[in-house]
Amino acid sequence: MAEVSHGEQLGREVNLERTLHDAWIGLLKVGQDAVVKRFLRLRCRSDPLVDAVEFSRTCRREDRAPAPHLRVRLECRSGDITTHEEMQ
Repeated sequence: MAEVSHGEQLGREVNLERTLHDAWIGLLKVGQDAVVKRFLRLRCRSDPLVDAVEFSRTCRREDRAPAPHLRVRLECRSGDITTHEEMQ
């Protein structure tokens, strides 16, 4: 999870273990869309300097084959959400 201001990362990653309950972290890990979007909206409201927030999750496979990498970005002012998924 990263916060962006004026097109640049604010230089801090959000520590999910310190920010969220374990149950929410579990839901984020499995990609519950509603939980991801709600958490992004909460982060937008947490600091008026934040223009956008991004959540990313990389899946790992035991056989080291390509696995999905998901990135969800919420533009705080417009409420626009973009999702990008690629194999890595």
